[in-house]
Amino acid sequence: MGSGSGAILEALPTLSAHRGKLGEAARTCCKPLKHPDCQTIIANLYVYAGLKSYEDTRISENAARFSEAQGMYSQYQQALAYFTPELLAIPDETLTQFIAQTPGLEVYAHYLDETARMRPYTLSEAEERLLAMASDPLDKFDSVFTAIDSSDLSFGTMIDESGDEVELTNSRYGAFLHSTDRDVREAAWKGLFEGYKTLNHTLAANYEGHVKSRVFLRALGALSPDWSTPPTPTPFRSRFSIISSQRHEKAARHCSAISNSEKKPSAWTG
Repeated sequence: MGSGSGAILEALPTLSAHRGKLGEAARTCCKPLKHPDCQTIIANLYVYAGLKSYEDTRISENAARFSEAQGMYSQYQQALAYFTPELLAIPDETLTQFIAQTPGLEVYAHYLDETARMRPYTLSEAEERLLAMASDPLDKFDSVFTAIDSSDLSFGTMIDESGDEVELTNSRYGAFLHSTDRDVREAAWKGLFEGYKTLNHTLAANYEGHVKSRVFLRALGALSPDWSTPPTPTPFRSRFSIISSQRHEKAARHCSAISNSEKKPSAWTG
């Protein structure tokens, strides 16, 4: 992936060089965070390669670049696997003292507070490294489904609102599902899932692998709701309540829209 990936590989030993030294002094505490070039490069590579691969998932060169970026990110995580466990091993009083006594370190105060909030869900260094190593292969189940869903699977054709025969695709499915013509909605719904049925055994086997990968993560204690979501002062139960309310409201709006469309004259529904 060019000079960007080379710069990351060169920086990895530098990131690991701070291992075992975070609690020695204030200036060494956040040194691994002071590698913006490395973080920026890997973020740019990952996002660019990912978006490029989704432009057309049938182009193998783009998929290969994204796979390389995913592997690069996994190596980056492995190099920093020691950081959070070691940082959380420093007493809170010491971290507070570091921030108070060291000019420039106060910019990390919020980051340190949020990291401390995740203490119950932080694994040991060895487990964090294992998790980082496993992240790339465990993500491949999603990659397999994306390749099937966006490249290999055909959903056939259907008749749209204008009476034209068009190919049914994932990108068109959403628009068809919100059509005021119930026949179009029905054709889109049936066409999509009839397409999936042609590969039901393959999809089921891939999903089984995905579920087993979650079981593996649970064995590491890495599947609690709070671990899986970004640090936030909002309790998980409150977030779950908000999500449930949004889903209920969306379902109600959808049913109302369908009901209203079916009450319209035939000139509207085709």
